[in-house]
Amino acid sequence: DNAFANALESNKGLPAILASLPEVMDEPVYASNYNNNRFRGIGHLLKEKGYNTSFFLGAEYDHFGFARLCKMVGIDKYYSADTYDGKDEHHDGSWGIYDEYFFPYFAREVSKKQQPFFSVLFNISSHYPYKMPDATAARIKVPGQRPQQDGATYVDHCFGRLFYQIRSQPWFSNTLFVFVADHGFRYTTASNEILREIRIPLFVYDPRDTTGRRVQSVVRQLDIVPSILDKLGYSEPFTSFGSSFYREGPGFSVNKIFGVHQFVDSVSLVGYSVEQNQALYYYDYRPDSLLKNNLLQVRRTEIPGKLDRLKAFHQQAVNRLIDNRLDK
Repeated sequence: DNAFANALESNKGLPAILASLPEVMDEPVYASNYNNNRFRGIGHLLKEKGYNTSFFLGAEYDHFGFARLCKMVGIDKYYSADTYDGKDEHHDGSWGIYDEYFFPYFAREVSKKQQPFFSVLFNISSHYPYKMPDATAARIKVPGQRPQQDGATYVDHCFGRLFYQIRSQPWFSNTLFVFVADHGFRYTTASNEILREIRIPLFVYDPRDTTGRRVQSVVRQLDIVPSILDKLGYSEPFTSFGSSFYREGPGFSVNKIFGVHQFVDSVSLVGYSVEQNQALYYYDYRPDSLLKNNLLQVRRTEIPGKLDRLKAFHQQAVNRLIDNRLDK
């Protein structure tokens, strides 16, 4: 219920999701001078246990630099619009292959793979300009919805068809499905929209687990790698800036939005400026979800402890990057 993004861009969200790496620079780590640092991403960790690994994106090869990211995190096989047969016919004219065509392609390819496998499916149709085939739009569009809502309806439709296609596969019941947004939806630079912009959907589907539970504590994209490994019973050391949401944890998130470093815990949102070396705002977001009441002066005694955790977290990430200690 309280999942937060690492940043507002895809190229910052994917390193958090696949490598448990927070944003510490303006550029993504895989496109920086540190891209050759020693590192063990989720692909490396699972390959050591016999998994084959793959990444599927309906856009052109290395869009967003994701081919470089896959190399960094140890994902071997890369699929894109360039590997898709029928690219010209099914291209949306903007991003790449429509989800309703690329999802079945994903299903066919992963079904050929030797088990166990780890695969990432990065969909594109829920992003501006929210395009979908005219025939499908005529069937599923809901009157009164905005384009981004239509995009969500379309993706839901595509996932429904995908799961209908794969539900009889022998590997289906033994597969953990993780659904997460790579970033939130940008509204405005006004501070009272920041909370909505970093909130994201995150849920896990395990076909063998019929109980289900809601996680109320704060979780973040950084928690996905350790959570997957925890669910798989992985017991060896690895570097992560997150923690498993299957266990009770500290429940806080950090991110950098519009140049402001933010700390989010179960009750508050604190913004901090490195340049000014001071807190800029403090919101009790539970009763004040629209962030109308900046309590910076009222809660001044509570801020130092939260900023200490934020600074320590950021310092640890920066130092490990500079010292090339992300594999330890």
